Amino acid sequence: MHATSEIGAAPAYSKDETQTAFLTDAFLAWREMQDRSWFAHVSFLRPHPPFCVPEPYNRMFAAGSVARLTRAVRREAETSIHPFAHFAIAAQVQSSFIYGAQGGIDALTAEDFVRIRAVYSGMIAEVDAQFGRIVSVLRDSGQWQSTIVIFTSDHAEMMGDHWALGKGGYHKGSYHIPLVIRDPATASVAGRQVEVFTSAADIMPTLCEQLGLLARNHQDGQPLMPFIAGDEPRHW
Repeated sequence: MHATSEIGAAPAYSKDETQTAFLTDAFLAWREMQDRSWFAHVSFLRPHPPFCVPEPYNRMFAAGSVARLTRAVRREAETSIHPFAHFAIAAQVQSSFIYGAQGGIDALTAEDFVRIRAVYSGMIAEVDAQFGRIVSVLRDSGQWQSTIVIFTSDHAEMMGDHWALGKGGYHKGSYHIPLVIRDPATASVAGRQVEVFTSAADIMPTLCEQLGLLARNHQDGQPLMPFIAGDEPRHW
């Protein structure tokens, strides 16, 4: 078992030695070598378990400043909803999420979950800072106005909602992910929010349509360009 104070303990490496910083450095170095139009898939591994991030991010958010947990008052009320919920929570172990922790996540207290959420917010802030470095370089180089940027994720994180951690299950906390598309050609409608259901499968058709490319294989998704341009597609 672990003490609550161990959640969010700073690792031995610094903020300049993380996976996120390394990938950002590698991309920026690669970009400097490009002498024509380029495409890059910059796949940040964080935020992702185990929940650990260096200073100053590990203590950047106080436990009381993060969003409230969405869950029943008692863990048993969640696990009794469906057999899968009972299985998923019982099968998860703390060591998958917290370095050196022992036991199942069913032993985590409400205070533990709140602290985990605060640390995870710090992990998001670290990615935000490194992504900001990329944006700054693109601006300084003059490429910002000719670069399409798509920011998304492959899955979400329960972060204590419904007394669970990780991904999987049927709750919104597992599958509701960000999808931010910045296209210089549609700057007049920048900042628009779309509430309809979209999928990662829509990203490739969107890029193909905007770049005037014909995909050589079948596309499961649909182009999002009508939304990006400020319109509504006739059928969605």
